[in-house]
Amino acid sequence: MPELEVEVIPQGDRPSAAEAQQGLEGQPPGVEQAGESPAGERWHRADTANGIPYYLDHEQGQTQWEHPKVLQLFKTIEGLNDIKYATYRTAMKLRAIQKLSNLNSVNIHMLKTAFAELGLEGAGLAPSASSSTHMSVPELEVVLRKVFGLAQQVNPDLNTAQCTELSLNWILKCFDSGRTGRVGVCAVQAGLVTLCHCTLEEKYSYMFERVCGGRVGLSHSSMNTLLRNLLLLPQLVSESKAFSAKHVQEATESCWNTEGVEPTNVVSKLEFMRWAMKEPFCLVWIPTLHRLASAETVKHEAKCAVCKTLPIIGFRYRCLKCANTDLCQNCFWTQKTVRDHKVTHPTKEYCLATSTSDDLRDFAKMLRNKITRRYRRKGPKRSYLSYPLVHGGRERSLQQSEAEHIHTNLAQLAARLRDQEGRGEGGGE
Repeated sequence: MPELEVEVIPQGDRPSAAEAQQGLEGQPPGVEQAGESPAGERWHRADTANGIPYYLDHEQGQTQWEHPKVLQLFKTIEGLNDIKYATYRTAMKLRAIQKLSNLNSVNIHMLKTAFAELGLEGAGLAPSASSSTHMSVPELEVVLRKVFGLAQQVNPDLNTAQCTELSLNWILKCFDSGRTGRVGVCAVQAGLVTLCHCTLEEKYSYMFERVCGGRVGLSHSSMNTLLRNLLLLPQLVSESKAFSAKHVQEATESCWNTEGVEPTNVVSKLEFMRWAMKEPFCLVWIPTLHRLASAETVKHEAKCAVCKTLPIIGFRYRCLKCANTDLCQNCFWTQKTVRDHKVTHPTKEYCLATSTSDDLRDFAKMLRNKITRRYRRKGPKRSYLSYPLVHGGRERSLQQSEAEHIHTNLAQLAARLRDQEGRGEGGGE
């Protein structure tokens, strides 16, 4: 499939009021006259000859490509730039888009059904460039209307017209910012499944199937196309500096170089899934978004050591160096510290409430770090997280074996701590 050229439209290149009235591409656009516009009383939607929506402000005599609510959202998420870490910053911005368009009410079955009814479910990346690899804006709108119609059957309060229009707008902004009137089927499917409500395994499986288009494996070129399509989402929220297309080739090679992958020209679905679940750099924002949605309303019976919030809601971060030091996600993401705590300390992220075994395990690690300081990593730091981090019980900064019994470990560590304190007192005399 030929690569889709995507460029951000400068403010000055948007259609003027005069152009809107005369019509774009030589055709007069149709303006909604009857009733209230989906965009509100002030703004009215119009469509170009090939069905691309734009919005007219009759009070100011202005036009713009973006839906007013989408434009307002992008202004609002600029406030998230205070988050120091690109992976969380990107996930938070995409979560805002997900909630605005209510894609968290959509599941994979709904996506498959909607695309299948239009004959696009198995389009994939055809061996030769054909019309089946792309869809028009009206076709995309039909698919979205069907998707949210199915979602409304589960959630009757869903405003399908508004969800369809908002989703259509951000999809065009992301995958067809040049407003050519045609978008790649696989690009749209990748974007929708990334923001819909399903497991990570389901997301990656769907991506693989759509890109392969019935073939037995994923080729280098197909992998490159998939990753470039996915990286348009961070680009949409101005995070292309951290998650740039320049990492695509490196990520593709890392998949083929993963242990257990056969040295062939294609990777199987199982091999691709194993690679993706290891959270490669260019895709790390996808599982972060998944955890963010899961942890959003979780309450932790702990107080933030910085802002004193009790209970902590959302992510909870426990320092594995300082005793009794927990941070809420806002303080952690903005690198706020307290007492002797430093941002370089090993930290454990919790999406769900902790158990007694979690508390004992973390206490053992805290004692070990106080004695050995082995949490300090000698390898290069990742650009999207500048310190060792543990996600939801899976440690990354500490690689020691967990096979020893917790209570035995605690006893040994406590004894070593007493010995070290005794030597310190002796040296002071």
